[in-house]
Amino acid sequence: MTQIKAVLRVRRGSYDSFVRANPKLMDGEITVVTVGSGEHGGKVKVGDGLRRWTDLPFVLGTAGTIQVGSIETGEAGTQAMIINRGSNTEAVLDFIIPKGDMGTIGSVLQIGENGNWFIDEKDTGVFKQCGQRQPDGMDGGGVRTRTQRGNPR
Repeated sequence: MTQIKAVLRVRRGSYDSFVRANPKLMDGEITVVTVGSGEHGGKVKVGDGLRRWTDLPFVLGTAGTIQVGSIETGEAGTQAMIINRGSNTEAVLDFIIPKGDMGTIGSVLQIGENGNWFIDEKDTGVFKQCGQRQPDGMDGGGVRTRTQRGNPR
């Protein structure tokens, strides 16, 4: 397959300059009215090789909407799919995303009876709150505990 690299230059100018010059546009030639030309700024006309600029209609587009429909998990090894069950201007996209490969099983993290983090049943010596040991007289929630005499520390 042959590849062609090209630069597309679009003819642009103010609405007033196009009206004054009123050029005959080549077939497929694109013109853009520059922003700042009032209500016509950003509008496009495409030539047909026959008519002058003022005789050509602006290319009108309809603003579209896109909504996400369903998202499903497909079989592993299949292609991802996006299906539009809406229209060209009111798209409703359904996604089918294939299941990925099973990852490796990692370590088991848990909090031991002493309030420390355990990794694979090994005590790390790190208390569960903010990764720091709690001072004596504090439980894991930061609440002061009572001493043997019943007075808060």
